[in-house]
Formats: sequence, C-alpha cells, structure tokens
Amino acid sequence: MFSGRKLLRLLGRVAIGAAAGFAAGLIAPLAVSWAHVLNVHIPHETVDIANTYIVFTTFIFVVVSVFLAIIGYIFAQQFAQAKRTHQQWLFEELAEKAKDDDMVATKMIDAILHNADAKRMLQSKISSAVEEAAKERFGSEGFDSSPEEREQSTRELASQLRQEEKDRE
Repeated sequence: MFSGRKLLRLLGRVAIGAAAGFAAGLIAPLAVSWAHVLNVHIPHETVDIANTYIVFTTFIFVVVSVFLAIIGYIFAQQFAQAKRTHQQWLFEELAEKAKDDDMVATKMIDAILHNADAKRMLQSKISSAVEEAAKERFGSEGFDSSPEEREQSTRELASQLRQEEKDRE
C-alpha cells in the first residue's frame, strides 16, 4: 500500500498543513478584530456567531478524527504485514536450525505435541506408517491376519532380532 518513505512524506505534508491551519486560526481573529469587520449591533448575532464557530470547530474535529482513523488503519495494516513476514522468516530460520541442532529439534517436538490437532495428525501418520510396515512385514493382510499367523510372525520376527543381536556381538 504505502512504503515507509511515502508514508513519512505524506505525514510530513499533513503535519505542515495542520501547523499552517493552526497558525492561520491564531492569526485570523487578530486580523478580523483589527479590520473591524464584525460589528455586532444586535445581541442575537452573537449567538449566531458562536453557533457557527461551534459547528465549524466540530467539523474540524470530525475531519481530524477521520484522518487519524485512516492513518491508524494504514499503520495497523503495515504492522500486520511486517509481523507476518517476520514470523515467516523466523519459522524458516528455526526449521533450518532444527535440522542441525538436536536440542532445538527436541524443543520444537515438545512444543508441537502440546497442540491437540498436531498430536492427532502425528498419531494418524504414525499409525498409517506402522500399518504399512506391518503389511510389508506380515503380508498383504497386515493386522487382519488370524491370531495364529500373527503369533507365528511375531516368533519369526523375535528370532530374527535375536539373530541380528548375536551377529553384532
């Protein structure tokens, strides 16, 4: 929307305009009183002048309030965009650091496991991976095989693991 430099330039112009308006508001009553333009002869004209002044100042306050609201909205949008960009950069930096640093990776996993949705997703992925491994290991029927077949497969797997342990020694 606005770059930082453009926004500062715009705010500078607005500040100069506001200062000029303020100065003119201070000088105008002096100039009017010296020129004797306002000669109030009838008392009800005084009330009319006061009402006009009140309406005029109210209008100025409304314009300033709207302007400040627009500037606040622009700042909020800029800060939100900067925050999203900064968060994305920090997340990428953290992910890169987690690849090399075990402590960072462990802390990330601990933090992720505190999120219920992440925990469910992780359990789902682990379950599907275990089922896939079981299907590869025990055959196409996986865990749906009969209890006798599962017991036989478990014995075979245990004996293979014992044999691998002996071979390592």
